[in-house]
Amino acid sequence: MSLSTSPTQRSTVASSPSVAPPLQQSLRDPTPSSASTSPPNVSYRTTSSSTILLPPNSSRGIVGNDRLDPSRLSLNNGIHHGDYIIGPLVQPVNGTPVKNISEYIAKKEGTDDFVVLKVLTLGNGGPGDGGDHATNDNQGRMLLYNELSVLSLLQDQPGVIHQHGFFCERNYVILVLDCVVGHNYDNKGHYKDLENLQHYVIRQKKLAEGEALEIFSSALATVDALHQKNIVHRDLKLGNMVLNRRYVYILSWYYVHM
Repeated sequence: MSLSTSPTQRSTVASSPSVAPPLQQSLRDPTPSSASTSPPNVSYRTTSSSTILLPPNSSRGIVGNDRLDPSRLSLNNGIHHGDYIIGPLVQPVNGTPVKNISEYIAKKEGTDDFVVLKVLTLGNGGPGDGGDHATNDNQGRMLLYNELSVLSLLQDQPGVIHQHGFFCERNYVILVLDCVVGHNYDNKGHYKDLENLQHYVIRQKKLAEGEALEIFSSALATVDALHQKNIVHRDLKLGNMVLNRRYVYILSWYYVHM
């Protein structure tokens, strides 16, 4: 049986997905870091800014509390980092592997381009966590570095979210990814049809055989391409996939093995 799909069916996302236009400027710094904890062949930026929300080469920041406060985050709250307006907190379907990693929608200023910022807060076990901060920090770094290292090799791979930079500021480590979170903040409606596949199946209760085969063949084509590159995701499930009318995205690359 052929697993190919017609142009009108759901298929894996192209390298420049229509729902997440490529950013015009990467946050990656061309100067390699000397930190021994960084992954090989990956550049990242460390600044002396007093807060993640105070962008380099800019005097614009937030007033008062210099921590990411979810209660203050919206797309009209005036909170910036670099070229991005930081928006609401994202609640991943499967949560995050450590409590001090949080995800936020952010918008590239002056455009309708959105990203997701994965933020690791160092020295903080996360809300309500009384555990070992050093353990959480080390595990969080390892997971983000692993995700970045793999996604850096898959920038042209259909069906995979793409990374747009990695940097450190003070006690924050930040990975910038495609936004595949459904929302209505953009004027063109590029993101409104995005839905986590687990939520979609629960909402639909059952799928027609043809639709299920289209979704499965799209995901299978991406997985097959990864295996040909000796990459194993190791955490494939409905909650780690996002669907829109044409594409299936595979998310959560913390546990990938090469």
